[in-house]
Amino acid sequence: TRVCLEATGSYHLDLAVALDDAGLEVMVINPKVAKEFAGAMQTRSKTDAVDATLLAEFAQRMPFK
Repeated sequence: TRVCLEATGSYHLDLAVALDDAGLEVMVINPKVAKEFAGAMQTRSKTDAVDATLLAEFAQRMPFK
């Protein structure tokens, strides 16, 4: 299972480590990258639901490193 989350200062670190420890593939992306991806997908509104959908789409399209 893959998980993609946006970096949020240091708040994302504990979650990313816990998910990795649980055996999940974790990708933490820079908020600027998320914003650029949203623009490329022609998404203009900014809500939690839209952000979640975009991160899921990002995780499907981009290679995990």
